[in-house]
Amino acid sequence: MYSVTVTSDTAENQVSDTLPEQAEEHLKWAVRYWDEHRGHRAMPARGDVDPMDFPRLLPTTYLLERTPNDNFIVRVAGTRFREVYGREVTGEKISEFIPSDSGRDFHHDVELCCKHIGPVFRDGRANWRPSGVATRFQRVMLPLGDRDSFVDHLLGFAIFFDEDGVPEI
Repeated sequence: MYSVTVTSDTAENQVSDTLPEQAEEHLKWAVRYWDEHRGHRAMPARGDVDPMDFPRLLPTTYLLERTPNDNFIVRVAGTRFREVYGREVTGEKISEFIPSDSGRDFHHDVELCCKHIGPVFRDGRANWRPSGVATRFQRVMLPLGDRDSFVDHLLGFAIFFDEDGVPEI
């Protein structure tokens, strides 16, 4: 069994044994995939995850690798993130393009995922696009690690919604 930490822009963190009902179906699938691949461990290892298992989600998938000083480097960032950030972020440190002040929710979710060694789900809004228009998104962050008590990678999936609330996938 695992616990999901549910975060949002408007409410306190909640811990549950499932994603909320409003979670987009692809994110629910991602958590089931993570759970199946961890077996009886706290989390699956990086080598247990095969991106070819989720080709449709690759544009909105990211993989972060933890550094010795607890920063994270983007090892994989789907093409959707290039659109969102206006440049390629693969190979960059998270701290270089997500400032701790304006990106505090992201940094908070990273911390929760590493501390609780379980999925972190967020339903929120952000102003990533050059137009400055707030975009609704849902994200699930999943811990990966060879040892049950130390997260060395984070696997993330994001779903972006258009103005009418339709998932862009």
